[in-house]
Amino acid sequence: MPSARPAVIVSLAAVFFSLPILLYGFPVLAHDGPVHLLYCRQFASQFCSGEAYPRWLMGTHHGFGSPAFFIYAPVPFYIAALLAPLGQWIQKPPGYVELSLSAFLALWCSGLAAYLWLRQLCSAAAATAGAVVYLASPYHLTVDLYMRAAFAEFWAFVWMPLILYFIEGVMRKRRYALIGVAATYGLLVMTHLLSTLMFSPVALA
Repeated sequence: MPSARPAVIVSLAAVFFSLPILLYGFPVLAHDGPVHLLYCRQFASQFCSGEAYPRWLMGTHHGFGSPAFFIYAPVPFYIAALLAPLGQWIQKPPGYVELSLSAFLALWCSGLAAYLWLRQLCSAAAATAGAVVYLASPYHLTVDLYMRAAFAEFWAFVWMPLILYFIEGVMRKRRYALIGVAATYGLLVMTHLLSTLMFSPVALA
């Protein structure tokens, strides 16, 4: 029976590295923070009102609207919108709670995804150490989250190791691995297009 220790260690590391978010909220004063807060509020509001895929954000630019999601990938904002009801229980302005929880979820899931992939290649201890390093890597944690508040790009770090995990499964001729590659690659495309462009040669290699 597989030990739960690696998942516990990675989870505790994710909590530790995201303590500023859990205590003080998403860094909305960072580079892209105000934009993502606005997008999160408007996307969640329209989605919760029954619009399945909000492309035109009606409440932005003093009511003139914005075509942001005609070009911006929507998956991270769907996740935040699904968390929006939790924000009603906490006395915070709309968008703050769901954006913070979604960022924490992205960090946590990226660590678990990295462990799944690395475990195919090395021991459990080495995979756990690699997953923690992946969580704490400077661009991933410091630059992308705390300096740039690049919400969508931050979510892309979840799908990349999962793609590699399923590609490893394809190489080992595991059942349903090709479906996993298609699903996770599709999620990456629908999360951050520039990350998809940069990562695709790695997946092919």
